[in-house]
Amino acid sequence: MTNAEYFRLDRTAIEITTVGEEQVEDWLSRPPIERLAAQEFLRETWYGHAATHARISRVLEIAQCP
Repeated sequence: MTNAEYFRLDRTAIEITTVGEEQVEDWLSRPPIERLAAQEFLRETWYGHAATHARISRVLEIAQCP
């Protein structure tokens, strides 16, 4: 199951507010894997699938010992 299937975002029902004490306690009571999955979903939603799944190029340099 992908993050997009697990979390569904209703873009018409978004409201930006401050975070209350109950919301913080609720969020911290969730298992770390669930919080990580939600964070990954938000990152993918914000930056797009292609940007979040691109690989970092690996650069190797061989140093010669004197």
